[in-house]
Amino acid sequence: MQLTTPAHIEEITSTNSQSQSAGERGLRYGLRDGACQAVTQGSGEQYLSAFALLLHASPFQLSVLSALPQLIGTGAQLVSVKLLQWFPNRKALISVGTVGQAFAWVPIVLLPLVIPQWGPWLVVCGAAAYFASAHFTTPAWNSLIADWLDQHERGAYFARRAQISASLSFFSLCGAGLVLSLWQHSTAAWWGFVLIFSFAGGLCLLMALALSLVQGVNPSPTRAVHRRFARVFCLSST
Repeated sequence: MQLTTPAHIEEITSTNSQSQSAGERGLRYGLRDGACQAVTQGSGEQYLSAFALLLHASPFQLSVLSALPQLIGTGAQLVSVKLLQWFPNRKALISVGTVGQAFAWVPIVLLPLVIPQWGPWLVVCGAAAYFASAHFTTPAWNSLIADWLDQHERGAYFARRAQISASLSFFSLCGAGLVLSLWQHSTAAWWGFVLIFSFAGGLCLLMALALSLVQGVNPSPTRAVHRRFARVFCLSST
């Protein structure tokens, strides 16, 4: 019979304490991530159509801008689920997608200035890259947060996150609109969009930095879990 020594008990207690601390940091990161995503959505995503109108987009181009990026984003989620089976570092996958979101704003803002005759279509391409990066992080992010939450705590946690996100999305939407109104009677209206889109991109970089500071990330789920997740995702998408 193996006896448990005081040193062994202390080591187990220390390990459990570190794991709990890492979980708490992860959950705080989840709330901050939700807040940054909400502000990014309110100050960036919601004004893509308005920016396309500034570039004289046609009704057909606006419809493509509304539909195509979301469709590509759904495909990126499926790719992410498959990739998780062969590249189990969820933290790295989330970081890649988040940094991709940040840099997707660069062609959205700059390329239409360089090639104005293709401006609306360049915005569509940039928005597709942005939403593909955003949706790419979703499976890994959900899996990561689920490891830090007890199943009885998830409802309350995600309700709190949704409340924070909804509030910040509203205020950021109003704030970005106020910024754009400063240039509404000016020929330099472009600069208003440059400011709000740059702010959205900067927040994406902050999200990636916040994730890099989170330690003690649990191992990736097994392939069986990934297969179950893929089935659930496919069912929820139909």
